[in-house]
Amino acid sequence: MAWKAVQNLLEGRDQLDSRFPNRDKSSEGMIGDTSHQAEASSHNPDETGRPEFSDHDGKDEVRAWDADKDLRDPSGIQMEMLVQHILGILRSGGMWWIRYIIYNRRIWHRRDGFVTHQYTGSNPHTDHVHFNSDFTQAADEATGTDWHFGEVGITTPVANPVSNPKPPAVHVVKRGDKGTEVRHVQQFFHDVFPSYRHSVRIHRGQNISVDGDFGDQTEAWVVEFQNRVHIKSDGIVGPDTKSHMKKFGYKY
Repeated sequence: MAWKAVQNLLEGRDQLDSRFPNRDKSSEGMIGDTSHQAEASSHNPDETGRPEFSDHDGKDEVRAWDADKDLRDPSGIQMEMLVQHILGILRSGGMWWIRYIIYNRRIWHRRDGFVTHQYTGSNPHTDHVHFNSDFTQAADEATGTDWHFGEVGITTPVANPVSNPKPPAVHVVKRGDKGTEVRHVQQFFHDVFPSYRHSVRIHRGQNISVDGDFGDQTEAWVVEFQNRVHIKSDGIVGPDTKSHMKKFGYKY
């Protein structure tokens, strides 16, 4: 079985090549070397190797990319600048397909809101930055991703806030509602968080029904999600809940 890196990482690599055509690649790689193969790693193919995560979907996927730190940029842009720029986007809810980043003895993980922690693994990642794709089907299949490399080193004028229109109101979805938006919410949990069927108490062993009817089952899944991302667990899909759902690929 031939392995393949997930598409969002391939797009990131191609965009980095385009932005920094002279960059060094001596510390570049996606497939794991012998040191990675000896332990669980996202550099190992998830069907034929020893992966950090496997969805057992029959696709031999690699979910990690090591990008060489030496950009060889004539204007002086360094990898640290790129990493910090991406972290700012991640902390604002963008680039939802990234699970964690490791660089220069530090790690930033989605589960912690991408705060900085010391990295104590055997490889300090001082020669390259490790980008890890998220462990969801949505991230595995994500295409058309924008890694924002072209934004670093470019000064963008700040728009006059008085002239900016107010953002549109976010519609609330709650128990008793029916229709397309309810179906979108249900499909999100069905596709992205199927493991909730093992942890939602009164529905353990089930998967969520995608029927467009917001009943007690849908409310239980919403509460479970809210508890996991540490927000108010009221079972209502409002602005805050939708914002967190979008970090995991929700598009509505």
